[in-house]
Amino acid sequence: MPQQIKWYEKYPKLFKEIQEDLKSSYKTLLFQKENDNYSVIGFLIIEDPFQKELGRYNIKMTFTENFPREMPKIFEISNKIPCTQDRHKYLTNECCLCLPDEVFFYIEKDYTIIDFIEKIVKPYFLWQLYFDLNSGVSIFKHRGHGESGIIEFYKEKLKTDNINDILRFLKDAQKFEIKGYLKCYCGSDKKIKKCCRENISDLKNRIQIETIKKSYESLYKNFNK
Repeated sequence: MPQQIKWYEKYPKLFKEIQEDLKSSYKTLLFQKENDNYSVIGFLIIEDPFQKELGRYNIKMTFTENFPREMPKIFEISNKIPCTQDRHKYLTNECCLCLPDEVFFYIEKDYTIIDFIEKIVKPYFLWQLYFDLNSGVSIFKHRGHGESGIIEFYKEKLKTDNINDILRFLKDAQKFEIKGYLKCYCGSDKKIKKCCRENISDLKNRIQIETIKKSYESLYKNFNK
């Protein structure tokens, strides 16, 4: 069986850019070799708009074999955040940064490591800081967990409250193209081409096909009728 090419071998330019970006913008985060992959470890400092430090977290960033199609994983290893569902942190210390379906509404598909840190990672830790400061009352919006978060996201994006319309979209979105003559998912009874065509096309293009499949399988088990 041929050996799989590592992401840093497949994308040498990206590999170099990550090292340079971290060295210039995040000197407290060190890029290092770990077994047959690379990781980033160190302190992430959270500041206010006036660059006053609000807090810092010891983190570890790892890269999956599907990077950059799949964003890096972040582990909070200073144990400042409890591993509980309401804090969006798993027992493995991995941080639940955001709903996978929603990632590319925050960053572009050709994102840099700085984009990822600034637009995905830092907001997560800022949310954690405010959670502690406000005794568990967050001033920031956040998704539910698991299936509830998936449903919440697609209800918002498809403008529907019908779980069957969400399932229909997730099934159709796994195909190469969603046909315009299909009934729109918003519940208007119009054809897609005469209703939410641009919105649906944008939604499909922003979400990775692997993510769509996982969300469909997750919802289908419990909500298909």
